[in-house]
Amino acid sequence: MPLGDSITEGTYGNQDTRTESYITGYRQPLFLALQSSNYNVDFVGSLISGELATPLFDADHEGHPGYFDEQIASGIYDWLTANPADIVLLHIGTNDLYVYSGDTSTTDVENILNEIFRFNKNITVVLALIINQSPPSSAVTQFNINLAAMAGKRIAAGDKIVLVDMEHALDYTTDMTENLHPNDSGYDKMARVWFNALTPLLPVCPSSSQSPQIQGNGTLRVNPANPRYFTDNTGKAIYLTGSHTWNNLQDQWTTDPPPAFDFTGYLDFLQKYNHNFIRGWHWELTKDTYDGVTYDYTQPFPWPRTGPGLALDGKPKFDLSQFNQDYFDRIRARAIAAGQRGIYLSIMFFDGFGIQYSSAPWRWNGHPFNKYNNINGINGDPNNNGIGTETQTLQIPAITALQDAYVKKVIDTVNDLDNVLYEISNESGTFSTDWQYHMINLIKNYESQLPKQHPVGMTSEYSGGLDSTLLSSPADWISPGQYVSTYQKNPPAADGNKVILLDTDHLGGHYGDGNWVWKSFTRGYNPIYMDSYGYPGGSLPDESARLNMGYTLQYANKMNLELMAPRGDLCSTSYCLANPGTEYLVYQPSSLTPFSVNLPSGLYNYEWFDPSSGMVNSTGSVTSSGGNIIFSAPFTGYAVLYLSVKNQVPTVATPTITPNGGQFSSPVTVTLQTSTTGAAITYTLDGTDPTQGSTTYTGPFTLSSSATVKAKAFLTGYAGSGTATASFSIIQSTAYPIPGRIEAEDYKPGGEGVGYHDTTPGNSGGAYRNDNVDIEPTTDVGGGYDVGWIATGEWLAFDVNIAQAGLYDITARVASAVSGTKSLHITIDGQNVTGSMSFTTSSGWQSWTNVTKQGVNLPAGIHELRIYMDANSFNVNYINIVPSSRSS
Repeated sequence: MPLGDSITEGTYGNQDTRTESYITGYRQPLFLALQSSNYNVDFVGSLISGELATPLFDADHEGHPGYFDEQIASGIYDWLTANPADIVLLHIGTNDLYVYSGDTSTTDVENILNEIFRFNKNITVVLALIINQSPPSSAVTQFNINLAAMAGKRIAAGDKIVLVDMEHALDYTTDMTENLHPNDSGYDKMARVWFNALTPLLPVCPSSSQSPQIQGNGTLRVNPANPRYFTDNTGKAIYLTGSHTWNNLQDQWTTDPPPAFDFTGYLDFLQKYNHNFIRGWHWELTKDTYDGVTYDYTQPFPWPRTGPGLALDGKPKFDLSQFNQDYFDRIRARAIAAGQRGIYLSIMFFDGFGIQYSSAPWRWNGHPFNKYNNINGINGDPNNNGIGTETQTLQIPAITALQDAYVKKVIDTVNDLDNVLYEISNESGTFSTDWQYHMINLIKNYESQLPKQHPVGMTSEYSGGLDSTLLSSPADWISPGQYVSTYQKNPPAADGNKVILLDTDHLGGHYGDGNWVWKSFTRGYNPIYMDSYGYPGGSLPDESARLNMGYTLQYANKMNLELMAPRGDLCSTSYCLANPGTEYLVYQPSSLTPFSVNLPSGLYNYEWFDPSSGMVNSTGSVTSSGGNIIFSAPFTGYAVLYLSVKNQVPTVATPTITPNGGQFSSPVTVTLQTSTTGAAITYTLDGTDPTQGSTTYTGPFTLSSSATVKAKAFLTGYAGSGTATASFSIIQSTAYPIPGRIEAEDYKPGGEGVGYHDTTPGNSGGAYRNDNVDIEPTTDVGGGYDVGWIATGEWLAFDVNIAQAGLYDITARVASAVSGTKSLHITIDGQNVTGSMSFTTSSGWQSWTNVTKQGVNLPAGIHELRIYMDANSFNVNYINIVPSSRSS
């Protein structure tokens, strides 16, 4: 139900000449946005406005022109009785403030809320901090402050209220028709704010449960031909650059509760500047401060606040045994929205800065793992020093388990999306290294069993972190920060050991301008900028940084970036990306200073780009006889020169390898293909880069053992293609000789339903194999591994070769730390040959015992043996089968 006054109706004010049938306000763009996102909504109310406007929309509402707050309060119960609603969008207070400008009380608004919840306590009210006037009024601002305070108390008491900020959504010089009412652009911005608040509240419709169509060609992976950048299924180098701001995933503000972040407006902003990357922030503290005076409040969190009891911030305690689905739905919705704009989103899992540097006591008092903030007995500060850095180590297994489950939940939420990356934590200290490595490996192991795999990043450890720690990590991308001054003034050339997102967050916060962007780009980095984007108290963003990141992306897409590398030795400015003899991008930071570029003989086209104006200033051609050519920009300020050889030789398309690697249980046939007609493909199987002299591809070939296939294509008159790479792991089943021992972890390949059946995703032990069977190292005699975390109904399959038919004794090596009877049974080719093998133990997960079935009749030859788990909570190390001591 849209509820309010003439702003809800959608009028332009007294000068509005439209009839009621054409007045739409924010309601039409909001309805159409919800509809296009596959939400099936019904606007309700006793009034109809805009029913003849096009496009058609649901025109019902309760927007009463001229009404004061008390009139809405007196009517809402009857309106809801006639038109029941699940959600109410409430924007009210404008008329009271205009007529009674000194009255900033929210009593009448609270009466409206009382009447709504008297009708139905389960209604959700999306309550707006109302738009201001033109020119803005301090009374409206004070009213909104009072409104947020009132709403915060009611939310803490359990009322279903979501607060949104309309006041800061509009530009009061361009978005108003007169002093009180928005124009079309203003109403559109209001619609965006409502939309962002509604989508986490609405159930997903069947048509939107499928993977959305997102710009892109598969997930990102490190480009094997130029590992300074990512690539996707196109094989092209993908350069990432963009602005990130602190509240783009969780709502965060200086009011409690914080208003909903306008994510749609944020995406509009990124598109305006031609950015293609967001670093999505995660905060761990519900309340924090860095000056002891101004507090930031954050919501939502991965876990629900259910109580019983209140946390230190006065709100219900967290229940860490369950997830807050709204949090994960929000991440998915924002990843989808970004992807539909061609923007990549890196999802941050943890934050280490706040728990170290927020002012005491809130660096720990605001954390869900504070023992006073959860109902689960979790204590993340066992030394009681008020700094929960132990939570970002591996010291507390219960906390690591909670974090592992949360990370897996995020992955399950977005695994089907192509435009996702992951970041472990923001500026955790050097104490976190092993923990961050654990999380990187957890993500990689977990996603290895899922349809898509996404890049994982590790960013600067603060303080005192070393770049070498990042470079030696298992992460796919990093953001360094050890040599701050060097990265600020003269970034060293990226050597390609990792994809590097050079982030101003780790180089001085809001440090960075257009000059820094071009220096970073021409040195082989992917520069990103920490942008306050309207955040209260944030430093003024640098407009030239925003603009020039977009300009560098234009050139990254224009060039054949896959073949270009930092070559400061080829120009006197030292800032140059080059594919020598083919393409050059040179940056000159000194105004009107001539510089040289070393060019092989040939004819080159040139293009002068002016970063100050964002325009190409002039073009032409230049001939080189080989050696240094002097250039001087035809304009003042820093300059960019783009050179490309005239009549440039085309490049052969990079081959595709089908299938693109993987694990196989039998020999696999591999096909190579390039889209360039007439090109010849050569390949290698030992991981070396192919040349024209390597094996020529003549048709599909079969791999019987593990290999790394690399392929490259060549054609006379063309430049050679990029190199395609795919790794194949061939694990063929081997029949175990019987009599003999069968190790539980060596079940046959083939995956779920063939080699095993497991009821939980991922390898909880993280050892030996990368599938869903839970394997861990064992301390049993002989060492090796065991299969644990067993659940009823799970099984393991093995091929066995029984030397001769007869009676055998079958012994299972088992352990458990849980009391009670456990059991398993053995089948041969589907026939239960042992019956129940029961045992009782509670000595420990590595306290091993034997359970034996004697005199089992087994047939000779090759058969499939399965171990079926008939009870929960025990471990299996091996099965030993020997001739029976019983007579036949």
